[in-house]
Amino acid sequence: MNNLLKRATGVLLFTIGVSLAAPVCADTTPDTFTFTPMYNVRRLFPAVEIEGALITGIDQPAPISVINGEYATPSAGWTSGPGFVVNGDIV
Repeated sequence: MNNLLKRATGVLLFTIGVSLAAPVCADTTPDTFTFTPMYNVRRLFPAVEIEGALITGIDQPAPISVINGEYATPSAGWTSGPGFVVNGDIV
């Protein structure tokens, strides 16, 4: 799973959140995760890859989206469109 890295160009907004269609008892908010900050990236490279983050703390698929970049999940591969993650995915 080391090849499941996030690629981005320019400013990146990465969102994993609560689905309004999920039952009230479903937990689609992941535990806190972080990406290592990278500075002055746009000036150095057109695309950047960083280590993935392990998604934990959800019991239903959670929506995921990205702006100005791409992400990968084990089930969907690389995409820039909206999708879903499940507990244990590395994004």
